[in-house]
Formats: sequence, structure tokens, C-alpha cells
Amino acid sequence: MYKVLFVCSGNTCRSPLAEALFNKAVNEDKDLSGKVTASSCGTATHFEELAQPNAITAGQNLGVDISGHKSHQFDPELLNIFDIIIGMTTAHRDTIAFRFPEHKDKIFALYEYNTGERDCKNVQDPYGCDLDTYEKVAVELNEQINLMLEKLKSNV
Repeated sequence: MYKVLFVCSGNTCRSPLAEALFNKAVNEDKDLSGKVTASSCGTATHFEELAQPNAITAGQNLGVDISGHKSHQFDPELLNIFDIIIGMTTAHRDTIAFRFPEHKDKIFALYEYNTGERDCKNVQDPYGCDLDTYEKVAVELNEQINLMLEKLKSNV
């Protein structure tokens, strides 16, 4: 099983949405179903914080349910479990790669993974914003995940 880890800051908005959207898309894809899975965590989360209400609603609008999600703090041991680590921003990527340079070849920002550009766009943190912002971020994540899955098909 090929394992993807999505990372954001608090693991209550972007990365749980990315995880759920990714797993939904994988389950609907006959070439990837049963071969790839995703999880998520945060670099600065509180123990088992619930997903933000607007993130839950934005996810529901795209057919995923993160209402039962509880945040998880990034643990270095995850680097040995997951095949790739995908940060929502270059700062997430750089924070992990700086601390664990021996794993830098499997640590990317989401847009970097899809474009190959290290100096890439970041996924906006919607924490504390209105539902419209969360929905825009969720749609953006869904688009990037679909691009990511096309790329993964050649690697899995």
C-alpha cells in the first residue's frame, strides 16, 4: 500500500480535507483503489482537536465527511511509515525537511508535487475565515488532489 501524509499546521482544516478528498478520489478510481491511502497531521496541533465547523461543511459540499476527525501532531516516526509527505505550504515542507534532511526526497509542498516547482503557490490557511473561504480552499484542494492522483498513477 502506497501511503501519503498530508500536513498543515493545526490539522483541523486543510490537511483533513485533503486526506478525505484524496481517499474519496482513490476509492472511486479503479486503478488506485486498494493501492493508495492517505492520512493527515499537523505541525502545531493540539491533542485531538476537532475539525473546524466550516471545514466540515465545505467537505460535505464536496461529498466527504470529516466531522469525526480529531487532530494529530506530526511525529518523526511517520517519516518511516509514509511514502510521501505533502505539506500545504512550502513552510510545512521546509520545517520537516530541515529537521529530517535524510527524508527530504519524499517531502513536498502540494503545488510543488504537481508542478515540480520548489518556489510554488501555497494553499491558504482558512482557519477563522468564513465559509466561502473554506469552500474555495476545499475546491482548490480537490483540484490539486486530482492532479496529484494522475501523477501517482505512474508511480504506484
